[in-house]
Order: sequence, then structure tokens, then C-alpha cells
Amino acid sequence: MAINKIQTNIIDRMSDLALQQLRLMEDYTNIVQMYAAEGIAQLTVEDMQTLPELTHVTPTELTGAKNAMDSLVTALGGYAVGSAATRLSKIVKNLP
Repeated sequence: MAINKIQTNIIDRMSDLALQQLRLMEDYTNIVQMYAAEGIAQLTVEDMQTLPELTHVTPTELTGAKNAMDSLVTALGGYAVGSAATRLSKIVKNLP
């Protein structure tokens, strides 16, 4: 059976999304590390008020978002053998 155009498009999209997810995982990992290193957990409500576009965000919500990023990286399994991340990396067409 030959691969048809729709199947090719789906496979290409899967590959594109896998690469995007792996890039996000790397970004999330970096943010989680910098969050701790830069003392962001010590920010107060008053500190957050100095960021006009984020005045609606509390430090607790900010920490929750950081924890969500950490959870996503954990769920993907990092680059451990057999993890979701390694399975995604196998279908990326053009590794950077």
C-alpha cells in the first residue's frame, strides 16, 4: 500500500508537533531552573503589581504555573530511554 497525500500530511504534522513539544520541554526545564535560581518564589503581590500586564497574577498563581511546567516535563519523562520525549524525538524529520 502506498502512502497517500493525506497520510503524508498527517505524518508531517506529527513530526512538526513532536519538535514543538520537545522545544517546549526544553524551555519549561530552563524556566523551572531559573525560577529557583533567580528567587522568583520570594516575590510579593506588591512586586507583581509593578508588571502592568500581570497585575492580575498572584505569586501563588505564578508558582502554580511554574509547577505545571515542571509537571509537564516530568510527564514527558525527560530524555530517559523509552520516555514519551524519546518516542517523540524518533519522528522528528529535521533534528536541529
